[in-house]
Amino acid sequence: MNLSLASRSFFIYTVAGFFSLLLSCYASYHVDVINPDGFCYLKSAEGMSQGLHYAMHLCAQSKWAFYSGLIFLLAKATHLGFIESAYLLNSFFSLITVFSFIGIVQHLNNKPRLLWLAALVILSAHQFNALRDNIIRDHGFMAFYLLSLLCLLKYFRSFQWRFALGWNISLVIATLFRIEAAVFLLLLPFVTVRIKAFLKLYALTIMFAVLLGGWLFLHPTQDLNRLSELQDQLLHSWQQVSENFLTRANNLGQYVLISDSLKEAPLVLSLTFLSWYFIQVVTALSLIYSALVMYAWVKVPSQGHPRRVLWGYIAINVLITLIFLVERLFLSKRYLMGLSLVLMIWVPFALDYLIAHKKKWLLWAVFMLMLISFLGGIIRFGYSKNYIREAGVWLSMNVPPSANLYINDFQLMYYSQHFGDGMFKKFDEYINFNAIKQGNFHQYDYLALRDKHNHEENNWAQKEAHLSPVKIFSNAHGDQVIIYKISH
Repeated sequence: MNLSLASRSFFIYTVAGFFSLLLSCYASYHVDVINPDGFCYLKSAEGMSQGLHYAMHLCAQSKWAFYSGLIFLLAKATHLGFIESAYLLNSFFSLITVFSFIGIVQHLNNKPRLLWLAALVILSAHQFNALRDNIIRDHGFMAFYLLSLLCLLKYFRSFQWRFALGWNISLVIATLFRIEAAVFLLLLPFVTVRIKAFLKLYALTIMFAVLLGGWLFLHPTQDLNRLSELQDQLLHSWQQVSENFLTRANNLGQYVLISDSLKEAPLVLSLTFLSWYFIQVVTALSLIYSALVMYAWVKVPSQGHPRRVLWGYIAINVLITLIFLVERLFLSKRYLMGLSLVLMIWVPFALDYLIAHKKKWLLWAVFMLMLISFLGGIIRFGYSKNYIREAGVWLSMNVPPSANLYINDFQLMYYSQHFGDGMFKKFDEYINFNAIKQGNFHQYDYLALRDKHNHEENNWAQKEAHLSPVKIFSNAHGDQVIIYKISH
């Protein structure tokens, strides 16, 4: 690479990094209320001062404690609050993701225009930007997962040890954020056909397995938490998926299809799952990016070792997420981000092809749709949830710590600062509102009720329990948090 080309690449990375940090700052500044999973990570980070075991058993997500531990360490090192530390950490992870994405495109083709397009594509990605304000460990997973892809591409070009180790280390770190990364660590070496290259990729994994086996031999009673879950999934998932599928196919045939089509129930259910999955992938990737990916597959298909590596990542992603969908009948968009990031690699090449072939009208239409998708990822067009935080802050300042407070909403419970680390168990008790309706509300000093769509709780409080609000918080849509003081 000549000096001018290196300088130009450095400039592109610098500009992309600046805008990534700017988008992260914008997203964190405009947060109405923290996402529910974020409360778990924040409380777990706060609990680190009382020991790792304590922090890992506060809530469901805290069992995988690496992310919470990083928030804790950053807060201690910078003297920032835990929320600010979490957003700073996420900004750093998003920066790694952006740089890795551009680096992958640069590895495939070092043309400066493609690097600019790669920066534009990742910075405009709808779902990637929509997650910037979420306090979730997916940020760390995406960063090191995509970095591992870059290392593996470089390894298949030169077969150097440093890239093999870089791939291993990246996926080990990604596994500390999400256990799914371990599946990539176990399966991806099979994309090579060379025994020596295969052993290089597996070297660190084998070494880790030996060390882990020795440690387990010395500590046979140790609970591995998610690692044991991974082992169970690898050994039994196919059997569980098959059994669940057959059960649902039988139910479909019995309760939905007519007797003449009963034998077609497995086919109908398979097509339903595949259609559902396809729609979820397109939605997570965005319509315009999905169209550009398919356009690139037709016009500019990848060749050689990059194709094997990219399709290896895609295949494993599809395997993991499709099994999850069949098992749980649910698939969040963020679970598909790993797949989306790999598919997105084709988008800059599609755009470059349109530019090279001077398809101006189509190019302008594509950029307009990309702009609309980008704005949808960074701007919240729905109604504000600030009223939840304002109500929680009011409760924290006006309800005495000794008062018995009932809250029917998890986010409101966090901002009230009334329950400490016990908020997760307490919410499990409070989730059933029927107990309150049966006359048990007199045990509380205050009720703070967030209106649901049917307004059931507040209708009961005012019309049947004859309670009068002491404070009401609302947004422009009419969503409310109404606070009642109970007279004893």
